[in-house]
Amino acid sequence: MNGVWILDKRDLQSHLYERIRLVLAVGIVASIGIMLFGFVVFIVKGGASNGNPQSVGQLIMGIMNLDASSIIWLGTFILILTPITRIVTSTVLFIREGDTRYFIITLTVLILIMVSFIVGIALTGFKFS
Repeated sequence: MNGVWILDKRDLQSHLYERIRLVLAVGIVASIGIMLFGFVVFIVKGGASNGNPQSVGQLIMGIMNLDASSIIWLGTFILILTPITRIVTSTVLFIREGDTRYFIITLTVLILIMVSFIVGIALTGFKFS
């Protein structure tokens, strides 16, 4: 068939769910690993030195300086992004599958989450600089 794969609906659904499981598994394992590393740094250094980062710049500097709270915040951020990444993956896969109904549902959920995220950032004063 000249390298072209034709999948029936059941194979396509199985492929969709396998991709979603992979996204969730990688996100959770990465998040737990990073948070555990932050906890080890916390124990070794005898505490966190900088408190909670208030901007992306502070977060990056804290991670580069092996600040426990910054490392744990990174793990937490990845944990929060994991289900969002799942929704993005689902949205893309549903449109590729041609499933307009579920594409619209997941896109709506994604938009609501992003609006909530933006409002939360605005209310907390977190800075990206």
